[in-house]
Amino acid sequence: MLLSLDPDILLAVETKLDGSVQSSEFLPPHFIPSRHDRKRDGGGVSIATRDNIIAEPLLEFDTDCELRWVEIHLDAAKTLIVGVFYRPPDSSTQCLHALNTSINNVRAKFPEAILMLGGDFNLPGTDWSYP
Repeated sequence: MLLSLDPDILLAVETKLDGSVQSSEFLPPHFIPSRHDRKRDGGGVSIATRDNIIAEPLLEFDTDCELRWVEIHLDAAKTLIVGVFYRPPDSSTQCLHALNTSINNVRAKFPEAILMLGGDFNLPGTDWSYP
């Protein structure tokens, strides 16, 4: 699917990777990942960008939860901050509070940036529509 869609940025949740798995084992050679691994049997997040995109991991905004941010420098001198988040279905809401804190910290450091966040929040029954 990755080869047929040919995206510039890929967000992945539940990567089920640890340090023993090399990124080249699951990504085409023209992608550079920023991974927040958990363990081989569950969890983990990753943001992968094409190698022609300048993307810097923002590790200072990581939490104990599965969250990763990268800063992408756009040609028009704008900055794009992309995040990916995974909340296991059986976890407490503490990770949502940590996500909120992380978003506020990203916003404070990059007030003019375009901010995008994707992932799996595992919040069934939530109405995500925008009013």
